[in-house]
Amino acid sequence: MKRLRNKMTTEELAECLGVAKQTVNRWIREKG
Repeated sequence: MKRLRNKMTTEELAECLGVAKQTVNRWIREKG
């Protein structure tokens, strides 16, 4: 698995983790 950078777009994050962008956005809302 690639290292996560500090400032990544949700698209990069989704691609890196192999999830949908909507999923990443939901995680961000839950954590934020």
